[in-house]
Amino acid sequence: MDLEILTCARCGLKSPALKEQPCGHIYCRRCVAKSISSGQPVCSINHTSPRWSINAGNESPLDEELCFYCKEIIDLDNIKSHYDNCDMHPVNCVFCNTKIIRRMMKCHLQECVRNVCRCKFFPLGCQFQGSQLDIKRHESDSNIHVELMMNLLLNLQTEHTITLNEIKPLKEVEPSMSSVEVIASSKSSVVSTTYDLNPDLEQNECWIKMKSIIDNLVETIKKQENEIHSCKQQMIDLEIKQNKKIEDLISQNTQSELNYVSIKELMNQTSKMTQISMEMSNLTIAKKFDDLTQKIKEFEKSSTFQNDALGILNKQVTEQADKLLQYENRLDTLITANNQLVKSLNKQETNTNNQKQELNGLRNELASNLSIFPYIWKVENFAQLQAKAISGNQPVVRSEPFYSNKFGYKMRLDLNPNGVDEGEGTHLSIYLRVMKGPNDAILNWPVQYSAKLSLLDQSRQKDHHTSHMASDLVRCKSNFDRPSNAVNLGWGFTTFIALDKLKPLYLVDDTIFLKLDLTVLT
Repeated sequence: MDLEILTCARCGLKSPALKEQPCGHIYCRRCVAKSISSGQPVCSINHTSPRWSINAGNESPLDEELCFYCKEIIDLDNIKSHYDNCDMHPVNCVFCNTKIIRRMMKCHLQECVRNVCRCKFFPLGCQFQGSQLDIKRHESDSNIHVELMMNLLLNLQTEHTITLNEIKPLKEVEPSMSSVEVIASSKSSVVSTTYDLNPDLEQNECWIKMKSIIDNLVETIKKQENEIHSCKQQMIDLEIKQNKKIEDLISQNTQSELNYVSIKELMNQTSKMTQISMEMSNLTIAKKFDDLTQKIKEFEKSSTFQNDALGILNKQVTEQADKLLQYENRLDTLITANNQLVKSLNKQETNTNNQKQELNGLRNELASNLSIFPYIWKVENFAQLQAKAISGNQPVVRSEPFYSNKFGYKMRLDLNPNGVDEGEGTHLSIYLRVMKGPNDAILNWPVQYSAKLSLLDQSRQKDHHTSHMASDLVRCKSNFDRPSNAVNLGWGFTTFIALDKLKPLYLVDDTIFLKLDLTVLT
């Protein structure tokens, strides 16, 4: 993760895949290739040639670069923006400043030691701080905050008693009313008396202070009563939870006692069973001893019988020895016959090897008579070409001429973006046409070939659309004769592929790729 990111001294590209050149400077592969192709030195100082060359066998093209982190092939113009969004690119943590892979940053922030968060019960007085995971574990334990809730309830009760003592003189006037009603009635009475005495007294400072104090008292009393009610409800919920836990513990305790009793009974049963098994084993040992003594007696009797049998076996061995001599004589005759068969087999092997060599020679001759030629045609701005074909301005798109080999047939591909004949407006039509070339005088005519025409799949599945064709000298021999004009008539497909099947596999970025695998029979 701590790889050094280098910068190209010419174009400014940043990547850990750059290499230091023998001159001591750092250049990217594209800058090195451009300088070599133009014949100019890479560095202003003419040192030893750089390590990279233009024709690197397995490297990507000059306008592409392999991302060092996710290993994707990226256009060099977009490589900088790709590093800003690459999931595998290392990024510094905002809190601890360590380098983490971008897609692992969310998990790291939850476990980061310096990403300190407060408990949600902080307004109640909880001072716990930690990472997000520590906060979740802390808040899931309800027993920690019970004491804080109790202290809050006690403080609210004391404040409630103080406010009741403050409004007690007012309550003595009308004992049947509640504290809130008393304050409200006193407020209305004060207001009415002041209005009765003189309307201008409303501007008096003493009256304004009294009014604000009464309003504040009413609001605080209501708030305190609501808070007391909510705290009582929370206390009741906590008591219910604790009672449930106590009941669970009691049930677990009773279950453990029952388990202990059952285990004790099992231990007693096992001890009894072991005593019984010991007694049974002693009885079996005595029986086995008696059986062994009887077997020894039987063995002695059988040994005498075996001695008699050995005499009989000796006689049989002598008879078998005579038979072995007869078998050896037969084997000698078989070996001589086998040697003769081996000699005949060797002759047959030499004959088969000669036939194999002749077959290999025939295969080489057939292979020399075949020449396979691949040609790939990139067609860009397909939508514009299709619009021109529909309007009739340019119904046919022609490829660059190509040759089947170095001194072979000159050919080209003709593409109808909007189709012709049966495929007009619905299919893509394509034809292979033989052109007049400089090597026609030394070539065999009419040309005979077999071809595989493919529309390449530009996705990762590589499910290419392929059709096969061959020269037909019976129906259209003039298409394959030596051209008298610039080009012969085409031979191909009017309905090669439906236009609605081009996307999304074959038509990407308004471009299609056509591949021709041509096998010419000389």
